Amino acid sequence: MNTLIGAVSQHHAGALLSRALSHLPENPYFFGLAYNLADDIDVYRSNSYPQNTPTFNVGLACASLYKHNSSPILFRDRLTISLTGCIENTEALQNKLRSLGYEQVIKSHEELIATLIDWYDRVHKDLNMAFQLALSEAQGFFAVAAFKRARHDFLLCGSRGPSLYLGQGSDGSYFSTDPALIRERASLLIELKDGEFAELNSQHIACFNADGKAIKKDPVPAHAAGYFAHHMLADIETQPRVLAELVRHYQNDTLADYLTELGCGHQFERVLMLASGSSHHAATSARYWIEQIAGLPVQVEYGSEYRFLPNILQANTLLIAISQSGETADTIASLRHAIQLGHHHTLAITNQADSTLAKLAAHQIGQHAGKEIGATSTKTFTTQLMCLYFVALKLAQGKHISTASADRELQLLPRAVADTLKLSIPLKNWALQLAKVSNLFMVGRNAHFPIALEAAQKMKEVAYLHAEGYLGGELKHGPVTLIDRTVPVIACLPWDLMAEKTLANLQEVRARQGELFVLSDVGLSSSDGFNFIHMPQKLPHLNPILYTVAFQLLSYFTALTRGNNVDSPRNISKTIDIE
Repeated sequence: MNTLIGAVSQHHAGALLSRALSHLPENPYFFGLAYNLADDIDVYRSNSYPQNTPTFNVGLACASLYKHNSSPILFRDRLTISLTGCIENTEALQNKLRSLGYEQVIKSHEELIATLIDWYDRVHKDLNMAFQLALSEAQGFFAVAAFKRARHDFLLCGSRGPSLYLGQGSDGSYFSTDPALIRERASLLIELKDGEFAELNSQHIACFNADGKAIKKDPVPAHAAGYFAHHMLADIETQPRVLAELVRHYQNDTLADYLTELGCGHQFERVLMLASGSSHHAATSARYWIEQIAGLPVQVEYGSEYRFLPNILQANTLLIAISQSGETADTIASLRHAIQLGHHHTLAITNQADSTLAKLAAHQIGQHAGKEIGATSTKTFTTQLMCLYFVALKLAQGKHISTASADRELQLLPRAVADTLKLSIPLKNWALQLAKVSNLFMVGRNAHFPIALEAAQKMKEVAYLHAEGYLGGELKHGPVTLIDRTVPVIACLPWDLMAEKTLANLQEVRARQGELFVLSDVGLSSSDGFNFIHMPQKLPHLNPILYTVAFQLLSYFTALTRGNNVDSPRNISKTIDIE
């Protein structure tokens, strides 16, 4: 995840930025810094913030958890741009810019938005208007900032989704995607919402809506800006930003092409995945992606069981070991066992680059979720799914299978996740009802069945409810005998090839007076006997991530309604480092 920060000061903005970045909760892999000098702009990129810089009044900095980062950039020696997140409509914008005479190859989202701003600035001779028009035209989930050469008291910043926080202090004006970085400089902070932008100088901040009209924003106390009542909620809410950066990392080809590293495009014939707990649910859901997109058979095994099975080594197998901490004892032991059997093509997916699992595997893909403080997995689960989706795409490309439609979904995902988070109010209403029951079922089909398993696990972990996940078609094999008006059933119902069958399963529940709670991307009526929440846009492959986020919120609100401590659930450890 990237953190963006900027400052405009009458004195030395560099000292202010350096001090602010010292409050980062994690040590970044990479720093980018751009600042305005007398007649020039300097851009600095390194794995540490510069100790000594010339005195400057305007600066932009980007701290990244990725080892490669393209922000900020200097465009045509006159415009500096820094961006975090990802732009959806990159192809349409590139086609437009080519038609306007911009023939250069655009390699990054920064270059894309910079080129668009440059075009509008040349047409209107007004950088504010150019920034506003570019911000409105670019779709996606991102925050962007800009300043121009030879303007020494001027900075623009805007949002298409992520919150931006602005502060005015005695020594200048500041903005950041993380309010904690600027709290000590300003007692009051302003929050920019989706589509809004601001102009900063050393003594004033002016805010504008998406149409470029000046608006008045009420500041809030700095300690309250960006505040979440619980770590679990903070982890849930940050997922659009985390996923946007992960998508962009993949699209920019800075994610290592492990297929090449594993043997110059080695043609795998099957995939074996080892995981435990929530990671096993992620692997089981991703199995459908790999089989559908890449056309490879997939075997998923529990880390605690694999060593004790009569394992047969099969050639040309890609073995993937998954653990958010990288220290799950069962998964590590199973990976060691697999290597001893002769598995050499091994890949670790983990959120800790220096973990035991990452060191043991031949290759690794980092989740880059940032520190997850809540005891139960939220953003580490969705980033595992995302990394496994990348694996499916790479395996397909290695077999020369087109992934154009699957790639397109990546660009739409961050905004769709942000839209899912807007379902808080109806999910709270569901939680009020579910908190009163003792037992419930979660059902789904295909890739959504493991999501139902994960949702049931979340209900157990934080709400302390007896919840079980089932395949929709398996309800009639035993569980249906337990269903009555006291046992609610919560269903994933994306409108796909399995939808009609799932509806038929739900009618069986309704016939037994079971209370139905249905998440679906098609319109259903409460007159159909459902408690219904309409999910955001349909993503045929990536829908499981959207339903995961909705279930995370539901388990959070249910736990709160029951009076539980969601950040310290009983008997739960963040890392299971014993067998």
